[in-house]
Amino acid sequence: MSKKVLIAKKAGFCPGVERAFRKALQALEDNQKPVFLLGELVHNRQVMEFLINKGALVVDNLLDIPSGAIVVTRSHGIKKEDLEILKAKGAKVVDTTCPRVRKARFLAQRMQKANEGLVVLGDLQHPEVEALLSYLKPEVVVCSKNPEEWENMAQWLEQWHSVGLVEQTTLPRFVVDEFKLWFKRRFSDVMLQVAYTLCPETEERQQELLETIHKRKIDVVIVVGGKNSANTRALFLLAQQKGAKVFWIETAEELSSLPQLEGEILLVSGASTPWAIVEEVGKRLQTEAGE
Repeated sequence: MSKKVLIAKKAGFCPGVERAFRKALQALEDNQKPVFLLGELVHNRQVMEFLINKGALVVDNLLDIPSGAIVVTRSHGIKKEDLEILKAKGAKVVDTTCPRVRKARFLAQRMQKANEGLVVLGDLQHPEVEALLSYLKPEVVVCSKNPEEWENMAQWLEQWHSVGLVEQTTLPRFVVDEFKLWFKRRFSDVMLQVAYTLCPETEERQQELLETIHKRKIDVVIVVGGKNSANTRALFLLAQQKGAKVFWIETAEELSSLPQLEGEILLVSGASTPWAIVEEVGKRLQTEAGE
């Protein structure tokens, strides 16, 4: 069976990651003193290794940052209290928070004012959600992506007449749709107001994946991106949900560990995956296919 390789149009860095990467790189190039990265700028090991090789110092503890230092925040946002600590230290803060994440924070605050309670659909341990919660009042609950766990917050939801819903920007759309259906069945007397905070870039990548699988009858999907990237995981899960044979890799070197690939192969990437890595994977696949 022959092999044909298709590369998604939406691949490589999204605009938000590109912006964060450029701001971090500019800070490294403009300053003689050390530049600290407060956690992983983006969820991609190769990008982080590149920045470290350029001289970036990655820290997770604010106590490790000296007074007056140059600090680059992560694209997922920064906790309100952490930002205040850095300002008190006299740090020069290079804020790379993605504009989409900042907008989601604004919408969450507005939804909280308009409703008695607020649900954040996402991963409590994800830095975006951690940062978001620091800007909200206590009347909020974080609900995981797992439908089996949604019942655990039923008692909390039943006390309210109106509840707002916002989502981690990198969630798959189908998770949000499933949650809405569950909520309406379970709490018919509680009004649910939804602010769609899903990142359009993430949704466009997911939509392209679905449409291509449907139109081209794709045999294999290869997802390229960091194993700790939420939006990359969303692509992987979406391809799995549609019954595709799917593999998740970080670099072209990992292709050698995959079984023999045949038929039409779709190559997609997470939003924090550099185009150079996508291109390298694509070229190796096309070489093997004789294209």
